[in-house]
Amino acid sequence: MNKKFWVDSNGLEMTQRTQTRSLAGNAGPNFTPVSSAIAVRDASSLRQATILNDRPQLATADYQNATVEFVHLTKFGQGMTSKYWMQIFDRFKGQSK
Repeated sequence: MNKKFWVDSNGLEMTQRTQTRSLAGNAGPNFTPVSSAIAVRDASSLRQATILNDRPQLATADYQNATVEFVHLTKFGQGMTSKYWMQIFDRFKGQSK
């Protein structure tokens, strides 16, 4: 099971993170600061999906369940609009799809 994902939490480089579960089953420890991108990789097909966000947020990813989650922090009663971009990269071919 692949519980690893990569985040750009400092605006300089992608850092590997590992998804964990607390004793209470809380997913809170899995959320990490993301400055500009979060990525998941499939080792068997050598594909990588990268989601780029337009502002710093908290996020987590799980390739096994095909999920990427972002946390939107807003003031009560105020709406928020975010933009995301997705890149699928085939590491075997060395090109984006």
